[in-house]
Amino acid sequence: MLLKVRNALFILSIVLIVNSAFSQNVANPIDTSYVYDLPYEIGLKVYVLQGYNGSYSHKGQYALDFRLRKGNSVLAAREGVVSNFEDNNSKGGPFKKYTNNGNYVIIMHDDGTYAAYWHLSHKKVFVKKGDAVLKGQLIGLSGNTGYSSSAHLHFDVYYMKHNVKLTIPTKFQTSKGVQLLRVYHKYCKPIK
Repeated sequence: MLLKVRNALFILSIVLIVNSAFSQNVANPIDTSYVYDLPYEIGLKVYVLQGYNGSYSHKGQYALDFRLRKGNSVLAAREGVVSNFEDNNSKGGPFKKYTNNGNYVIIMHDDGTYAAYWHLSHKKVFVKKGDAVLKGQLIGLSGNTGYSSSAHLHFDVYYMKHNVKLTIPTKFQTSKGVQLLRVYHKYCKPIK
């Protein structure tokens, strides 16, 4: 009898381990139809420096680099809760040694995805961990911190699956309608 109980407990523990391994970090169903706001002020016409799978630093990623001068407002592209931020860094440059010197805000959305806003200015992040953020809310000022060749805003949306960061393409509301943004094009945030 003791042997049967021990075997049953062993099998149950294996089932629980396997189940937790396959469910680790699996996001809720991701809302791929969500339309994001451009993460800058209304009326600005901003150039996309680097797009999806860019050759400089976006290889294998759905990420965008917006040419924003240092000190431009960075606005939340989607509502959510701040899961992390950094604004103590003042260094940056076009070398990988600066990768960990970037200032950023990470916002978690209700579908389990996260938006990352990188290269923000030193001491110019205006939200804290746990803050609820509205779409269009000012979250910081653009800068040139971290692995960055010039002042700009790096933006990507991702989710975690088995501890791997997976970026996804994002659609934006522009003055010319809903679009997937392309590199070397300018986009204007519409007046609502």
